[in-house]
Amino acid sequence: MKILLTILFITILTSCGSYDENYSCSKGTITVLNKDKSSCARGGGWCYFKMYLYNGTKADWYSTNEATYNAYNINDTLPTIVLTIVKKEK
Repeated sequence: MKILLTILFITILTSCGSYDENYSCSKGTITVLNKDKSSCARGGGWCYFKMYLYNGTKADWYSTNEATYNAYNINDTLPTIVLTIVKKEK
């Protein structure tokens, strides 16, 4: 029984995963395809600001604040840096 527990303990310790991490960055652009804002309940001004953004592969609605909403117009392109972390198990 001690031998079985010893083998099990050694197996658990040696099976802990290790991995390599690679960091990369690339230049990309995001395009504003549409904008929408919704009023607060009972006409108390604007509460919800959304922008329909396209990142080159997928378009979707994103919530934002009023300052960012007002800073960009439809068809504006936003330069970005995309950071990617790839973890590869050994």
